[in-house]
Amino acid sequence: MRFFNLLAFALFSCLCSGQNLSQDKIDTMMQTYSDAWSNADAILISNSIYSTPFSIYTDRKTVLNTKDEVYQWLVNTFEQLEENKYSHSKVIEVTTLENDQSKAIIKMSFTRYLKSGAIMGAKERHAYYIISEVNGKPTISALLGFTPISE
Repeated sequence: MRFFNLLAFALFSCLCSGQNLSQDKIDTMMQTYSDAWSNADAILISNSIYSTPFSIYTDRKTVLNTKDEVYQWLVNTFEQLEENKYSHSKVIEVTTLENDQSKAIIKMSFTRYLKSGAIMGAKERHAYYIISEVNGKPTISALLGFTPISE
């Protein structure tokens, strides 16, 4: 029930201004995001991919209101992943669940790998993203994760 409430909230509280959120733009942005995450590129993600405010729903809700807060959260997350011997992630599938050309809900299935080549944690992880258009380009305004982000 909580999941559906969050999705409903996201759908009705769009943070966007445009009406041109094409699937091609979403796919390109999600590939850039996946690559940046594997490269621990906090600068690219905080400046170009996550919008503000940025909401994270895991075991609790976190709202990051500024680019600096987003950047620091990413730096801390990537440091924790490094401590846990994280190497990279491989996207299994990106599915658009809803897209009304101004906001979209995306489900990403992925696997995380350790530096040893072994799988880190669950073989298949899932996360949901709320995508909104900001200044003509898609950005991620919320993340709903089902496994710890830094493990």
